[in-house]
Amino acid sequence: MNVLIAFDYIAYIHYIPQTSVIPTDLTEDNVFGWCLENNNQFEIEIHHNLGYFDFVTTLIHELVHVDQTLRGLFDDQKRENEAYVLEKKLGKKFMLENEPCKVS
Repeated sequence: MNVLIAFDYIAYIHYIPQTSVIPTDLTEDNVFGWCLENNNQFEIEIHHNLGYFDFVTTLIHELVHVDQTLRGLFDDQKRENEAYVLEKKLGKKFMLENEPCKVS
């Protein structure tokens, strides 16, 4: 899946730098995804065995974290609250406007 597709569904973001999306086994971490940042270089790791819906939802959630970092929002509770609200809103919009495809 092209990461740029999800950018259209985060309307309040003006700029997101190039972000790598890496499928990986996150079973031991008990999470679907992580957003990592180093010198404004972002990397999103997403569990390699997610279905389409969970992959898209996780990708949007982690892209929100990229935006939050760029905006200087670092309070963990506020970050997660906002990301969960937006993943539902933007994920629903994405699902209504796009046909499911194979996640690779």
